[in-house]
Amino acid sequence: RPRPYIPPLLAVRVISLLHVLGLVDQLAQGGRDLRDRIRRRLLAEPEAAAPTAVRARALSTVGHLTSLQGNIETARAMLEESLAIWRRLEDRAGIATVLQHLGWFECDRWNWTAALCLAEESLAISRELGEPRGLAEALALAALARDETGDPSARALLEESIAICRALGDRIGA
Repeated sequence: RPRPYIPPLLAVRVISLLHVLGLVDQLAQGGRDLRDRIRRRLLAEPEAAAPTAVRARALSTVGHLTSLQGNIETARAMLEESLAIWRRLEDRAGIATVLQHLGWFECDRWNWTAALCLAEESLAISRELGEPRGLAEALALAALARDETGDPSARALLEESIAICRALGDRIGA
């Protein structure tokens, strides 16, 4: 059966919407075909290649999903392109989010020094922005990376992350 055509700008908006609606986990679990078609559009279509916030968000989301499914080099390339766009746009929240994705990516590879560097930059930005959910996630990443590098301050960061998650009513993060 022929697959429907997905216009490139629609593809990046769909993946951004999935991210905003919290449906990313569902896509990671069963939406491999949709994810792959969106990724191909992101990489191949010139009109979707403009360095916009929509493209950066889509690259970040699809890059994160791609890493969860084991396509490491493609994931890294997408996340790094997303980070470059966010930096160019000077979007601190976007930068912090992608730094976290890259930090977790390095944790999965047991590259604790790189993970700590990414975590610290994300944490500094997240503290500056003061957005609780992003701050809790940055604290958790920094706590893990610090713990794995033998830094005794890891526990305090984890406790701060848990306190924020509890205040938000998040039982999973707490």
